[in-house]
Amino acid sequence: MCCLLDADDTSQVLLLELVGDTAGGAPRPADHADRVADALPTLHRGIAAAGGPVPLLTDYYRDSVLPRIDRRADIWGAVVGEHNLRRALAVGRELSQAESIGAMLHSDLYAENVLFDARAQPVFIDPHAKIGSPAFDWAFWCVYYVPTSGFEERVASCRAHVPALFDEVLAWTVTLAVDGALYYLEDGDTTATAMQQILQSPVLVAI
Repeated sequence: MCCLLDADDTSQVLLLELVGDTAGGAPRPADHADRVADALPTLHRGIAAAGGPVPLLTDYYRDSVLPRIDRRADIWGAVVGEHNLRRALAVGRELSQAESIGAMLHSDLYAENVLFDARAQPVFIDPHAKIGSPAFDWAFWCVYYVPTSGFEERVASCRAHVPALFDEVLAWTVTLAVDGALYYLEDGDTTATAMQQILQSPVLVAI
């Protein structure tokens, strides 16, 4: 992770260490997704204690994600598909009730939140921190790292790196893709099409 040097709550400013000796980090290497997959497990090495200022992933899903899926489905549900909505809500409720190892999650693994240092190694910035299962970070990376391309390749990489978590990753993936499709439809963003294509992926058929 990138080191936070200072912060000013009043001005909403963060002072971060320079990554790759240049603003925005060093140039992104051609194999950047593979490098991120190799580095992702380092984010989850320690157990994170619940009860502090960082919310639980399960609480966030139960209190925020599932209700907004329900709300947006009233307008956009027919586009996303009744089957996709049902399975996302059912799987989301099940995951929200499950007990799992609590790791500190990044939970916002878009490509723009992964810079590269002078050695072309990933540096993770701007987390949307949650405590929960590492499978969620892998699922978020699969869906959103580059939302419009590379999903199948990232899923294959995930299977190779964390086979024990793979089924749970796929379950979170369904909820993320449905939530994303509804968001992008509401926003008039064509990325909604990419989310719907993810939901049609053969790897998700059994979920």
